[in-house]
Amino acid sequence: MEEGATYDALVNGGAALVYRTGGNNTKAHQAISAGSSSQTVPALSANTDAYNWFTQVRNNHGNSAAKNVLNTFVCPSSNLPKADNNGYGKSNYCCSLGSDQYWASQSPGWGNPNRDTQQNGLFRLAQDNNNHTVVALNEITDGTTKTIAVGEVGQSANVSPSQTGRTYPIWAGGNNDWASNWRIASWARVAGPTAFINNPDTGNTLNSLSWSDLSFGSRHPGGANFVFADGSVRTLQEAMDTTIYSNLANIADGNPTTIP
Repeated sequence: MEEGATYDALVNGGAALVYRTGGNNTKAHQAISAGSSSQTVPALSANTDAYNWFTQVRNNHGNSAAKNVLNTFVCPSSNLPKADNNGYGKSNYCCSLGSDQYWASQSPGWGNPNRDTQQNGLFRLAQDNNNHTVVALNEITDGTTKTIAVGEVGQSANVSPSQTGRTYPIWAGGNNDWASNWRIASWARVAGPTAFINNPDTGNTLNSLSWSDLSFGSRHPGGANFVFADGSVRTLQEAMDTTIYSNLANIADGNPTTIP
């Protein structure tokens, strides 16, 4: 059965999570009961799942399931509690949105950095309630062995044993206690000269967040672990050249890069 026919069959049958590759998800969202007053599209089925435009985990796809602690997502060296202030399971690993180039050079918002022309990581902030962006393997022209997919995260300016709300990293993503696109801090990071490994910044100049909240890091001495697009795991040192670090987060900058 072709993709389109499969999609229609699943959505019309009430399936909640049926997203086409890099496409419009409006029809899928119509099949999910409204999760907030901001969702005005009527439900097409009796599906009891909820879709909330603000992507808060309590309203999306498993309020209770997301409270499970998955040891796979917990680093043994982490000093952070295994759940956030609402009981959602922690993740010491976040997706890479790419280099910090455009995040640092402008005031990030719903429309910028643009997901198609400026975001350059293996994962993207969609900036749209009904559309998403998928990066195909053939778009990783720098090579999967030299592209960061996921990295470790730990304590930062607004994440600590006593700060488990707002931007606290959870495996289900979409922390309940923060608003706007800055909720990305609960599931993603960027990399480069501004968002370097184990960044200590506490200035809170980014809509009440700091660059440390958008930087990878860990309690391992001198660095953090990263999963690359080929599935390999490597340790990158916090003292590494930040330009090389930025290049490793960009899937297609064309710069020759040797991993230190």
